[in-house]
Parts: sequence; structure tokens; C-alpha cells
Amino acid sequence: MTSGAAGLGVGHDLLLRGDCTQVLPTLPASTVQLALTSPPFNVSWDYGDGGASDRLPLADYQALLSTALGGCYHVLRDGGVLALNLPSTIRTPEYRGWPSAAWAQMHLLEHGWLPREVLIWVKGHEGTTAEVYSSSTAIGSGSNPFLRRCYE
Repeated sequence: MTSGAAGLGVGHDLLLRGDCTQVLPTLPASTVQLALTSPPFNVSWDYGDGGASDRLPLADYQALLSTALGGCYHVLRDGGVLALNLPSTIRTPEYRGWPSAAWAQMHLLEHGWLPREVLIWVKGHEGTTAEVYSSSTAIGSGSNPFLRRCYE
């Protein structure tokens, strides 16, 4: 996050790294111009625990996102910007393609945010923007594959 946090004055930047559910409550309200976050995708990525912390039940994952987004809302000043990086869909035990980004957009709208256009990061080979790249196009069994997106 970039912040004009208390005591730093206008024009000073502060980059804070950490778990937003722990960092955001320590910041004063309405002091941040830009909150940039990429919450866990809930796809079992290994953050040093074998992926256990990135595979929450869907209700718990939604609660985590809700808490994080609420914390961002609290610290952003009027006219502040939230840049949120989420995949368009994730697989859950209940759903083959749960619409994580769409859920976040609707949640933000329902909680007083002013959503802007969605920005798409199309992944490409290093050094080129012309060739779309993904490490694979399908994962799973041959009889039941699922697509691996080449964008976020």
C-alpha cells in the first residue's frame, strides 16, 4: 500500500507488506490513496504450509475477502483507489468454477464502492507482449479437464 500515513506528510510514500487483516487495522482511517492487494486465491498454493492456508471452505474464504476489502475501505481516503488482483474463477469442492472476481465486484458494489472497469493482465512470454502464454492450457484428467487461464 502507498500511504500518506500520519506523521509522514503529503507526498511521502510508505510501502507496507504483510497480512492485510493484521496491518490495515493499525492504520488511521481515510489516510491511504492507493491500496494494492492480491489476496490468496484459495487454490492450495504453498505459502510454506503445504497449501493448507490457501484452501479454505468457501464461506471462510468469502469472510477473509470481506474482511480484507472492509479494511481497505476503512483506510482509503475519498477518491482513493483499490487495485485488487483476483482470478476470474477458482475451483472449490462445491463448484467447478466459482466466480471469485465477480463475487468481489458485487461485494464491493453492495458495500458502497464505486467500481471501475476491470483491467485484465494477459500473461505473455518474457520480453514480448505479442504472444499469450500459460504454462499449460488444461489441468486434470483427460476425461474431465479444466482450463488454466492465461490472464488475471
